Amino acid sequence: MTAFMAVTARILASVAGMGLFVLTPTVPAAQADSCPTAEMFTAWMDKANDDGTVEETIETPEAGCVVTVTERQHPVNGTLSLTAKGGKLTLKHQNDDHYGFIKVKEGGTLSLTNVILTGADSSSTSGGAITNSKGSVTLTDSLVTGNKARDGGGIFNQGGTLKLTNTTVTNNRAEAQQKYKSSGGGIYNSDGGTATLDNSKVTDNIAVAQRVSEDDDLNAYTASYGGGIYNSAATLVLTGSTVSGNKIVVEDGTTAYGGGIYGAEGAVTLKSSTVTGNEPDDCSGTVEC
Repeated sequence: MTAFMAVTARILASVAGMGLFVLTPTVPAAQADSCPTAEMFTAWMDKANDDGTVEETIETPEAGCVVTVTERQHPVNGTLSLTAKGGKLTLKHQNDDHYGFIKVKEGGTLSLTNVILTGADSSSTSGGAITNSKGSVTLTDSLVTGNKARDGGGIFNQGGTLKLTNTTVTNNRAEAQQKYKSSGGGIYNSDGGTATLDNSKVTDNIAVAQRVSEDDDLNAYTASYGGGIYNSAATLVLTGSTVSGNKIVVEDGTTAYGGGIYGAEGAVTLKSSTVTGNEPDDCSGTVEC
């Protein structure tokens, strides 16, 4: 039971003249056409992890809602489904620990509909808005924007299942706190993971290659991969989707590959999709555009 969960006292019985009270935790519910609070969001996550499943449909006002969450990275071990019915529900992460926003662990399931994820800073590790470690993540009619991480500025999918439908990943940044060759400005997909994008966009994301040493010979091996998407030993399928305007920023002595998509082994399939206008190139590695 967390400090954020509402507690309801119910009298269940009276034994030997003494009242027996059982405290039953209940998850707070958002009122119709109102915005949930950060405490509600935390309570939903805790409830999903404790009891297995939480499914919430939030009647948001047409103007949308902004919920600022200040706690450190939230784990998801159970099943959490949030749907904003009305205006967009913006979940803004504001924390200085540099460990990202939501981490879906093995066996965990996260489903978000009509949601914006923004503000996460995971520059000391991977996965800005979402880290999916052998779990399942589904984003529908959603937006991942304004996040930062060492790798996977928007989303880091490691051995998990990631599905985006009518979703945009834009203006995220892969850049480390310390000197590092960051990759996957928008999405980082690796280690047997499967990422499926349907009618979605990956645009205007950035990966940064930094000099690791004053020794030019060492910097010759420093490169960043995938300004938009980095795919390594994993499966990536784009259908009716767009990858554009992404780029890799390099410091002197470093190199860049795959401004749009970089493939290192694995399989990349493009169906009726466009990869264009990325810097320094659209596709590289095992990917052909």
